[in-house]
Amino acid sequence: MNYELVTLIRRGNPEWEGIAERLHCEAEKLISVLPSPEFSKSIEDLKIEGINLFDYLTRRSYDLSQSLFFNRAPVPSFSEIFMNEDYSISIIHEGQEIGIMELFQNTRRLVKNIQYLHENGEKDYIEEYAIDGKIFSEIFYFNNLPQEIHFYNDKKIPVISYFFYEGRLEYVSLNDQHTGEVKEGFKSLDSFISEQVAKIITSIDQVRISFLGLELTALSKTNSHNILRLNESPFDENGEVKGNLLAILTNKIDYIQEVEVSLETKQSLIKKGVPVSKVKVIRERKKEYES
Repeated sequence: MNYELVTLIRRGNPEWEGIAERLHCEAEKLISVLPSPEFSKSIEDLKIEGINLFDYLTRRSYDLSQSLFFNRAPVPSFSEIFMNEDYSISIIHEGQEIGIMELFQNTRRLVKNIQYLHENGEKDYIEEYAIDGKIFSEIFYFNNLPQEIHFYNDKKIPVISYFFYEGRLEYVSLNDQHTGEVKEGFKSLDSFISEQVAKIITSIDQVRISFLGLELTALSKTNSHNILRLNESPFDENGEVKGNLLAILTNKIDYIQEVEVSLETKQSLIKKGVPVSKVKVIRERKKEYES
């Protein structure tokens, strides 16, 4: 199987156009590794195949015939949902604003999340909803800093959990589908994602990434044939070859076997005196797909 691995689907991002084109023209399958409440709707709209890592692990299902309109949101009893003149939406209880509602863009006012507030205006917790109206996650705060995030399955059991210390993510757990009890623990999001991606991708697969961030880290424990399609400048702000790219080209990062670049980029790398044995020059394909 040929995969294209991304962090998120970013509609409107210029780089996404090239990724979407490859998915259509080269019959590749998308893997998205960060939580995305509207992933299922996005791949349906784009007419591509794909899996989201968090949906895959929670075994979340989607019914895109269902939705949650803002006026039907499950707010506390005797509360009012009030749309303000600036089109923001407040949750009012006994005359006080206790929450703020956010809607999915470009939808008919479907609920994306509800942020509940303490009396002093600080965040209490956020309920996040998937595009089909089911609860997706909850984020709990203390002193306006996140403390825990739980990503739920269809039965509202927390299958993936984040735990923070002083606002920094310190621990990720993968939990039992039926009880919510911790099965595995990880000291970083990078470690969690790389371990889980390696369980999905096999040694006979080919995976392409386009950036040198989390996408690169996600492949660190795979045995697949991995390709970097370089869509960003190979140089940092000081004009030096970016560290991760240099590590790939010198084979310190050996799990990326090819680097696809333009002829101009290859020539600029040669001038810098870096190895280019992994480099493959690509030609830009004419646009066949508009995202």
